[in-house]
Amino acid sequence: MDSIRNSNPGARRVMQVVLPVALCALITWPVIFSGFVRGRGAGDQLNYHEQAIRRFGAELPHPDFSNYLSATTPGYHTVLAVIARVVSDDRWLLQWAGSLFTLGLVGLLAWAVRPRGSPGPETGPHTGMTARPPEAMAPFIVLVLPLMLSMAVFHSGVWMLPDNAGWLGVLGVWLLALRGRFDWVTVVGGGLALTALVLVRQIHLWPWAMLLTAAWLGPRGPGDAGFDFGRDMRELCTGPGRRLVRTGLVLAAGVPAVLALLWFWRLWGGSLTPPVFHERHVGVNPTAPAFVLAVFGSLGLFFLAFVVDGLRALWVRHTWLLVLAVVVSLALGLAGPSTRTIYEGRNSGLWELVRYFPAPGRRSVLLVPLAVLGGVQLAAWFVQLGRRDRWIMLAAAVGFMAAQCASFQLWQRYTEPLVLMWLALAASRVRPALSPAGEGWRLVGPGVLAGAMAVLTAASLILGRPVAPRALLFPGEGAAPVLPGMVGGDREGRYRNDGPAESGRSGVEDLEGRSPPEH
Repeated sequence: MDSIRNSNPGARRVMQVVLPVALCALITWPVIFSGFVRGRGAGDQLNYHEQAIRRFGAELPHPDFSNYLSATTPGYHTVLAVIARVVSDDRWLLQWAGSLFTLGLVGLLAWAVRPRGSPGPETGPHTGMTARPPEAMAPFIVLVLPLMLSMAVFHSGVWMLPDNAGWLGVLGVWLLALRGRFDWVTVVGGGLALTALVLVRQIHLWPWAMLLTAAWLGPRGPGDAGFDFGRDMRELCTGPGRRLVRTGLVLAAGVPAVLALLWFWRLWGGSLTPPVFHERHVGVNPTAPAFVLAVFGSLGLFFLAFVVDGLRALWVRHTWLLVLAVVVSLALGLAGPSTRTIYEGRNSGLWELVRYFPAPGRRSVLLVPLAVLGGVQLAAWFVQLGRRDRWIMLAAAVGFMAAQCASFQLWQRYTEPLVLMWLALAASRVRPALSPAGEGWRLVGPGVLAGAMAVLTAASLILGRPVAPRALLFPGEGAAPVLPGMVGGDREGRYRNDGPAESGRSGVEDLEGRSPPEH
């Protein structure tokens, strides 16, 4: 370690990325190579995503995307299908190839939260981002650990699940928006990244909002530090011509992503999921903002040491914003039912605690206060971050909540990675503590959270039920498990269940014993 500490800054920056990536490989690859198949992640791989990958591999060079066993766009599956066709279709190799998306996600986040070792365009008193000394780099790896050890991220790192490929794309677009400059990299790179992203997870069109916000804000400059709402509003309204030009360029850069989604919408008969999932992913979900805020409220407690100044500012100088945050988050918390139920897509994670608390009027006395707590925390971060960062981070939170409203499923694994990335990025972009000791104490909370995540993830492996692949045929060609919320039938392209599974349990029970399969 002394050699790393005394080496040049470039070597330290490399180690800041290499160490988390190496640790991620160390904990995921042994599970892959052991052939371990227990729990929800293994069940989703064997019975859904792997089936789609092998089907596409068999159909190359002309895979049929009109109907297949995944509710996501087929980008991730197609990449692995090419590997299966060109290299090998061994399961361990395909899992290993899929894990590279997770290593990329961990490495990119480690690079993003690295302390800035010297003043530059991204740092300085005028920007709201102060340079940290080089020796602060190693401890800041702790900010990456909660995401890496999260059950949601770990499962997608071990088994063939497309989630982490999607989160990698989200983080890539996010960092392009957070760049201190606005240039062709933001426009062209953002458009290409957004298009690739929606080809993996169609719901992830929302990062476009961050690019549009960055375009309107323009490059980082003097006056970005500190919070003054009136000054912010005046600044956002100056030079409308330049702002409209930049925003127009980003709008144009996002057109290919929209056209890609329209192509799939037409291919899938006027829906944004393959026909086999039409009856599962329907309707608007008014509970989504409350749940996202509640996850912010619970996980954000471990990052409070970073935002103490923002909380103090809310209470002392910006009481109106505190009241607004409470009122808006309370309204969102009461907007939809917040009881735990499998058949309305509200189960796993935080929902398993909600079930033990009263819910008068189907509004949980646990989830609603957590949503308010999350709203207050977001307001505190908004006050403490630099001007440009605060608006982009707000766009990320609001855009994600809006996107989740279109999803029937409010499983924690669809929200937790976003919240952990948001908190890590925000924590890395606030002013450093006044002393090295204070900086170290800030990292205790994320370290404790990482430990808790590790315990939960290990428990999911130890307690997960063994899974065997069912003899699922391609959509429309035979029987498949009935999904919760769907009515059995024989209409083409629809899941059907012609009888009990060999084990005597339903197709839903075969995967976990109690929980439905997640896609």
